[in-house]
Amino acid sequence: MTEEKSASLASGDELVAQLQASGALDEVFAKIDAGQVSMTGSDGLLPALLKTTLKRGLGAELTDHLGYE
Repeated sequence: MTEEKSASLASGDELVAQLQASGALDEVFAKIDAGQVSMTGSDGLLPALLKTTLKRGLGAELTDHLGYE
């Protein structure tokens, strides 16, 4: 990664702060607090986020490699 690209990336902490400020995380936190959403385990939030992130990244890599979606 180039220094320019690296400098333009937001940190995870910055992104979380933006999501908190917008209220986007309030519903998720409420569901976690109420026990409606598990953080870990096969159906947990963290594995689902990781899976979605990997699928998106792999899709982008494949699109870049093939030259079309």
